[in-house]
Amino acid sequence: MRIGIHSELHNSRYPVLHAEMRRRLWYSLIFFDARISELAMYKNTCLTPTWDCKAPLNINDHDLRAGMREPPVAQSKTSEALFVVVRSEIANFVRHASFYLEFTTPALKAVAREVAEEKQVADFAKSMERDYFDHCDPGNPLHYLSIWSTRSFLSRSLLQEHYAACSSGAKTTSKQANDALSHAIHMIDCDTQLHNTALVKGFRWFFRYQFPAIGYFHIIEVLKKDPTDSVAKRAWDVMSENYEARHAAGDHTDLNGPFVRHFTKLILELWDSTQATAQDGGKHNPEPRIVELMSSKAAGLGLPGGPGGVTGVGETEDTMSTYMDEFMWSMSAGYPPQDCTSGLGLPGSIGGMVSSLQEQVSNPIGADLQTPASAPWMAGGYW
Repeated sequence: MRIGIHSELHNSRYPVLHAEMRRRLWYSLIFFDARISELAMYKNTCLTPTWDCKAPLNINDHDLRAGMREPPVAQSKTSEALFVVVRSEIANFVRHASFYLEFTTPALKAVAREVAEEKQVADFAKSMERDYFDHCDPGNPLHYLSIWSTRSFLSRSLLQEHYAACSSGAKTTSKQANDALSHAIHMIDCDTQLHNTALVKGFRWFFRYQFPAIGYFHIIEVLKKDPTDSVAKRAWDVMSENYEARHAAGDHTDLNGPFVRHFTKLILELWDSTQATAQDGGKHNPEPRIVELMSSKAAGLGLPGGPGGVTGVGETEDTMSTYMDEFMWSMSAGYPPQDCTSGLGLPGSIGGMVSSLQEQVSNPIGADLQTPASAPWMAGGYW
């Protein structure tokens, strides 16, 4: 902040081109800062309502020239700066959102309310679709990336907003619980859309590690509670499609790493409980593709193809791959503490899943993945 790019007072003193580059740099840096903070499990980031840098203009690159005295007129629909503009919109929404600040810097919630009238995530989502995505060309790689990465973020934010609302002790209605499950499913589906096409192959470095963990964990907990949920088949299909899409896109992670082993264990345990419930009712459900693939990989590692063999035993430090770090960053999504289960619409054990994975970061050698720990509030992660 020493160069003042966070301050519009400083930026306005520079020529048009220079000022616009300063604004673009600032918004890129605050997302980078947020990501590093989340990797380090550090809650405080620059995504706060304490700075006033203007959002970059929605303009084409050729609209900017050295020596300009007046800024160009912003496009009303799309431009070459679409992705930059969309991310700046997201940043300005998030840093004033109480559900985000609740997990990062609660003391600034009052400041946020003074700076701007707070919008609900659903309203923000509608405005993004109306103002930007309705005018986009899905055949344009940058437009496609902007559309689906933003929709994934919005689904994640809707879940986070749900958790924040429930943490106050308010009872969750069945409609709210169903909506939360729909948000989790949609978040995973958006990730599949990004991995299922070669159109955005050049951007995979950006979204490859944005694993939709909060969506998976929400689905796992809901189906664990009620394997016969009306959308259970849809949930299994979406998880299977995402698992296959990531694998086909080259996401070949360390299969013996602690996250993959633990995640496999959770999925296979869930399927076993689902089958047991179905058999009690005299039914038999076809095995989902994700279960089939995970069982095969577990067997390939010399582990039984069921939950009992997929345990974290004796992982060494070098198996703590970068994927695990990226997953923990992705997981910093604001789960409520375990004592906040009233009205959440899902069991408090979701916190145990998060904390057991946190344990791997602090104690990677010989850590027991099945040992529960208290789940702290976690910082709000987005991209």
